[in-house]
Amino acid sequence: MAELTTADKSRIDSSLKALEEAKKALSRLKTAGVDTSDKESEIANLNQRLRQFREAFFPNARPIK
Repeated sequence: MAELTTADKSRIDSSLKALEEAKKALSRLKTAGVDTSDKESEIANLNQRLRQFREAFFPNARPIK
């Protein structure tokens, strides 16, 4: 298996940021009365899994804000 590179880490970081933006968008939809509970759960799960993956393969990387 090939090792992950800094470019891979950048893609992971971009994905984590995109998940945060999606979370904000869902919050706005929820305010408008749309049921977003299933998507909120999915985003939370993806966020957790991606953060665990990042920590496992890049343990010395700075945390994402």
